[in-house]
Amino acid sequence: GGIGSACAELFASLGADLILFGRDSKKLKALEKSITVLQSKAKAKGTVQSAAFDITNEKALAAAFKSVTTLDVAVNNAGFEGALGEIGQVTLEDFDQCMNINVRAVFSCMQKEVGFFRKKKKPGRIINISSIAGLIALPTSSLYVAAKHAVNGLTKTV
Repeated sequence: GGIGSACAELFASLGADLILFGRDSKKLKALEKSITVLQSKAKAKGTVQSAAFDITNEKALAAAFKSVTTLDVAVNNAGFEGALGEIGQVTLEDFDQCMNINVRAVFSCMQKEVGFFRKKKKPGRIINISSIAGLIALPTSSLYVAAKHAVNGLTKTV
């Protein structure tokens, strides 16, 4: 999406090697191509590769992280607004879907990232993208607000 692409392009312009994860292979390939052009224009020496999969699929996530050989900075930018409505209008299934994408995926990525840093015995940085919804309440966005508050709490704790 927009925020993830902007982050990737910024890091690319600075010469970073990038590994992009996302659900949409067409969008990832287009972003890869855009970044390659950007790197060429900026004379940045970084590389870019991508893997498309469902970030909530733990086996796919583990497999994707096996290909990571170096990691200095991770940007977790999972975001899904989910079902809108007052608390009585959304379902438990809506809740699970919103939490799985917004919180569980970030949690799983952070576990892998922290594990990588500890295994390599080197420092690293994790940037979790949240939302203003993680700081305030929005009347018909109870699921998204709860998820982004959870991401903020998880980030502060880790």
